[in-house]
Amino acid sequence: MLFPNSAKQAISQAFYDKEVAILEKEEAYDTEGGLVKTGSITKSTFTGNVRFVSYDESQQEKGLVKDIDVVITCPTDIDVTVGDFLQYQGSKYVVTSRVMSDSHMTIEGKLWQE
Repeated sequence: MLFPNSAKQAISQAFYDKEVAILEKEEAYDTEGGLVKTGSITKSTFTGNVRFVSYDESQQEKGLVKDIDVVITCPTDIDVTVGDFLQYQGSKYVVTSRVMSDSHMTIEGKLWQE
């Protein structure tokens, strides 16, 4: 059974209240000839639920060792792929994982250090 569209709309209205920008991918070479990937121009935006992640010692003892800083849930029709750059509240994140469900998409990201 698929998740009904009416339920998806109710979830969107209740939880997807944070605006996230998808940045245009840019590649350039630095002074030493190394390829530098970044993004600074907003390609599009979407709304989602943003949660910051921190795995403390008690979680690590249980085997939770993902190297991520943010988890974003959003509608399934958002065009985001692994390696894309996202921006939320002035911080940039690179998408490390994207998992589709019937009702939503879960995006995991790592803080991008330029």
